[in-house]
Amino acid sequence: MLVIGAGGAGARAAIEAAQTGRQVALICRSPLGKGGLTPTANGGYQAAVLPGDSPAIHAEDLIAVGCGLNDRPLVEVLTGEALEQARMLEQFGARMNWEIPQKVHEPQMRYPRSIFVPGKEVLATLRRQLRKYGNVLLLEDYLSLQLLFHDGEVVGALLFDIKEGSITVCESKATILATGSLGEIYPLSAQEPMGLPTGSTGSGYILAGMAGADLVDMEMIQFSIVPLHPPLIQGMRCLPWGPLRNSQGNEFLPPNAGEYSHETAQALYRELQRGAVTMDLHDRKAPDHARHPVAGQRNRQLREFEVTPYQRRVTVGLASLFMMGGVHINERCETSVPGLYAAGEVAGNVHGARRVAGNAFTEMIVFGARAGKYAAREAAGKGRFPEVPKQQIGECLERLSGIVQEKHGDITPGELRRKARSIMGRYLHVIRTGPGIQTALEELGTLEQDLPFVRVKTEGGLRYNASLIETFDVNWLLAVSRIVCQAALTRQESRGFQFREDFPEEKEDWLKHTVIRRAGGEWVGGTKAVAG
Repeated sequence: MLVIGAGGAGARAAIEAAQTGRQVALICRSPLGKGGLTPTANGGYQAAVLPGDSPAIHAEDLIAVGCGLNDRPLVEVLTGEALEQARMLEQFGARMNWEIPQKVHEPQMRYPRSIFVPGKEVLATLRRQLRKYGNVLLLEDYLSLQLLFHDGEVVGALLFDIKEGSITVCESKATILATGSLGEIYPLSAQEPMGLPTGSTGSGYILAGMAGADLVDMEMIQFSIVPLHPPLIQGMRCLPWGPLRNSQGNEFLPPNAGEYSHETAQALYRELQRGAVTMDLHDRKAPDHARHPVAGQRNRQLREFEVTPYQRRVTVGLASLFMMGGVHINERCETSVPGLYAAGEVAGNVHGARRVAGNAFTEMIVFGARAGKYAAREAAGKGRFPEVPKQQIGECLERLSGIVQEKHGDITPGELRRKARSIMGRYLHVIRTGPGIQTALEELGTLEQDLPFVRVKTEGGLRYNASLIETFDVNWLLAVSRIVCQAALTRQESRGFQFREDFPEEKEDWLKHTVIRRAGGEWVGGTKAVAG
């Protein structure tokens, strides 16, 4: 079987599948642990631990904060298996801090639930665990260009070997997508800390959608506060929570809204249209402890560089943080396409219209394990490998040839990327309008017409060709940006992180998923019921 993406969800899926004895190929676009989103995450992991709390209460809290758009069966899986999977991480060797702080970052939560384990610690632990299994083939520096399907079933993927500049066909009896997010479609993203790309360009959504999978609630993107200045910490999720002041020096956030709420994001967005927003904690004592040694090391380094709000005024911005929507899955992580599973941030319908901070880690571990379990079970029930479609391979090779051949245009992939991100920042940020979304669709369509003229530098060949990788990414980025626009245009209401100024109210008859699917060579919009 095949696992595409080797962050927290993908690595956990590979371990679970390997434990059944299945042969697993794990695809990573960078050296394991050196790229992607998981190593950049702060490390909250939520589970019902305190007396009086329970998985049922946890689930109700998440659905309430998610504005009812969560699929209840998935939320109950998340909360019901959260503690078990946290203990499994610790059994693997992860250093966990089980001291639950009394402060609740989301006021709507009835109990604090934050177990603490940084992303670096999670991935280092999973990497050590993976090395124990001889039946896991780790393919580092590989990109998945296309899912292959036969008779409506996913049967493998076409991979690009970044090191060698060559194409590899990988057959699979079951395939798991764990490719992460799409935050880099925006000009400022917490998924691009210090301006360093993490590959969050939406590749998984496009791979799944092109194979026929349903994409749900693609308009639901969470935004949060990140530092802008000093430049050393731009985009890092490293700020404490403190008063924010506008250009007049006044605090402006609504009371009890929560650090990661859509109300806070909307208020910040409006103030940023008027001027700079800052955080200054000079009058407060910096905490002298951290909840984890890894976090402590980071805090010491930031203090040494004198870039914390306790040492200087920090200018903040509003960055894309998390994708609530994604590939539609059921409790077994099955998508709408046979043979294809999804887990982690690439999957949708878990968090609804607003994610509660700390539940992304829980999601990637719980559903990573589930995807590995059920995909391995499907693979075990199949006989020989299904037939790999030669026509699809030929068509993909032809497209690749078209990308790398010498062109007369002088457009660079970086130029297209900057223009697309600028469009999304103008029209598809926290506050949107129908005419603005339509303008974005038209402008992105114009940019897509330039894709055939992008010049890829091939003088040094295709091995470790950064220009070629950037071209793959900008193709995905443009396609997924248009999907986000189409989903936002489809939902004619305001709910959670979708705020439409032309439809400012939450509507009862819109308690349903938006759906984008591929039909007749086009992305077509629709809706489907929320699972209760």
